[in-house]
Amino acid sequence: MSEIRNLQSEMMSAETSQARTKRNRNLIAVEAYMRAFADRRWRIVSCRRIHYSSNSVRISATPDLTIQDGERIRLIKLGVRKEKEIEETIRLMLRVVYQAAQTKMEIAPRDITYFDVATGEAITGDHSDKRLAQSIERGCTILYQMIELKAA
Repeated sequence: MSEIRNLQSEMMSAETSQARTKRNRNLIAVEAYMRAFADRRWRIVSCRRIHYSSNSVRISATPDLTIQDGERIRLIKLGVRKEKEIEETIRLMLRVVYQAAQTKMEIAPRDITYFDVATGEAITGDHSDKRLAQSIERGCTILYQMIELKAA
């Protein structure tokens, strides 16, 4: 697959060890994704940086991988789930990505996925996670208030 060759080439040409490590992790993740979703026709596409903004607070939400899966765009966050990390924390991250993405593209919560590269587990966003939007908004408001108090 040409995407794998491109990632391998990018990894080899990276100028710093940090950049090589990041590209190597992306390569491992793509290979794991390929194994997990081998029955689908998909390709890697580029995605511009996205962020969620509220009350002058800006949260980066750029996905690690953007996939064209048929007619749909899927945004993938890659990671290795820590033992103590609860699913609710991952769902919160997925909701931030969804809220950021929906301002730039037509996308549904189910198109946002956290993919654990170690286990192959996938956690997908869900419409029922709407309550998390309120938590995100409250968090941004509290952070904004803290910044305003410190500036005063």
